[in-house]
Amino acid sequence: MKNKVASAILISMLILSACSISNSKEAEQNSVAASSEESLESVSPTDQTQEDEFDAQMPVHSGIWQAADYGRTNYYYEFSKGYTGRRLGANAGNVEAFSYEVNDGDNLVIHYADRDEYAHYSFGDDGKHLVLTYQDYQQSLQWMSHGTLEDMGGLGLTFTAEDITPFGCTLRYSQSGGYVTGEITADNSFNLIVHSEDDDEWGYTDYFGTEGQTFTIEKDSSGEIQIDWTSKLGMLIPGDYVLSFQIRDIRNVGGDWDSFDYRVWFSVPQNDGERIDGMENKSDQLLKTFWRDIGMNNKSFDSHRIAEGYAKRPWLHKGVIDRFRKDCDLPDDYMFSNGLDVGCGAGLSTKALKLICRHVTGTDIAESMVEVCNELYGSDEAYSFYTAGAEDTFIPDEKYDVVSAAGMVNWVDEKRFMENLIKVTKDECFIIIYDFWITDKMKNVPEYTSWYQDEYLKRFPKPPRKENIWTDADLISGLKMYKQINYELTHSFCLDEFIDFVMIQSNVNARIESGDMAELQVRTWMKDTLLPIFKDKEQELIFDGYTWYIKR
Repeated sequence: MKNKVASAILISMLILSACSISNSKEAEQNSVAASSEESLESVSPTDQTQEDEFDAQMPVHSGIWQAADYGRTNYYYEFSKGYTGRRLGANAGNVEAFSYEVNDGDNLVIHYADRDEYAHYSFGDDGKHLVLTYQDYQQSLQWMSHGTLEDMGGLGLTFTAEDITPFGCTLRYSQSGGYVTGEITADNSFNLIVHSEDDDEWGYTDYFGTEGQTFTIEKDSSGEIQIDWTSKLGMLIPGDYVLSFQIRDIRNVGGDWDSFDYRVWFSVPQNDGERIDGMENKSDQLLKTFWRDIGMNNKSFDSHRIAEGYAKRPWLHKGVIDRFRKDCDLPDDYMFSNGLDVGCGAGLSTKALKLICRHVTGTDIAESMVEVCNELYGSDEAYSFYTAGAEDTFIPDEKYDVVSAAGMVNWVDEKRFMENLIKVTKDECFIIIYDFWITDKMKNVPEYTSWYQDEYLKRFPKPPRKENIWTDADLISGLKMYKQINYELTHSFCLDEFIDFVMIQSNVNARIESGDMAELQVRTWMKDTLLPIFKDKEQELIFDGYTWYIKR
């Protein structure tokens, strides 16, 4: 059963949860129900029971209880004094407040905001085990600690995630009071539990940080840790997340400890861009929402700084179009009538397409790109430009007989894009989809490879993007894959030219636009680290590229 968390809770509260796993000798087992198969097999209670007296009766003893459904942990219950409490889904979501009452002796009614749940209950003799038997399933609950959902281990710890960006956050902590039996240590290894708004589900990421490394949290202290998840996860799209990590309360050197899985809720905020609707693949929607919110339609590509930088990029597009003539056996003097360049950027790809067209139209989703194109080419009647998404190109008076799309298919709704191509093109039409990108290769300069892999990508990780390769089976009816090729391109840069070029790469620009790094700070770092590589002379950078020729 799904239990939605109110958005106000996720945004305004940082909720910490922890499951306690004792490393001490196996705890004494007590009878909780007729069947032992539903008992918690992998968890034994902590030593936080000094002066407590557990009664095998209602109300339930206050603190945290771990619940299992047929042996599988699925919830943590926080019972308060009296007949109230909260429930937390074990996979990080689903926090609900409840009250409960006893009817007819051993029948329990749990009241949630949107429903009531009915169960038969029974205690173990020690009062630390509780079985709830519902109509269709059974839960075994075991008392874990004196904690709350904010500090489930009861260690007097508070964590907050602050200064949140798509790249990382500051984790601040403090310790005061609590049931601490020894030294508190925390792992410097983390993972994220990710929330999908589309289906209200959660899932785990890979671990990041330094595995095997720990730090100590002193009693009555506070501190902070800088968290950077980009090395393993890249940039986060806007949404709700949980930072998860282990904390241990070590009772003696080489002896026993209690281990707690602490979790901190936080949100990466949305920008003001509109969400893109109508996409069939959920991961595509998340990526495209991200890039429209903080990327292509708002900041990263819709700024004059980036547009002017794009206009100064190497004109490698000409080599792609020259190769198209040869690969598709076109005469050297063959000219198409009317060409369309989708995702034209600052016009370099449009300029290349014009080499084989009498007239060419460029479209781009970013208005600033179109403005720069009009500034550069607007006086030439052979060019025209307008602002539009790749899926929304207008049907022209004369339909297009050739289309180019450079470096943009990773950001489009593929089905809608292809459907629009059918509408705006002639029955006999070539579609040239291509891209090329910076690599870690520079001719005869191995130092550049080390810089790119060990310094550049760690500081500026690649943003999330689709990188699927289209096949003929991916094309809609009316389109046919004619040929697909891969190649290398080269271009020589001096140091300043190369820095200008790298400054408009999407991963660099994302950190600048997010406010995480200043433009001058980035330029200074690049100049300092690249000067020994360029050595006051031009260096030849190698680009990887591909082209797909599609025929209509």
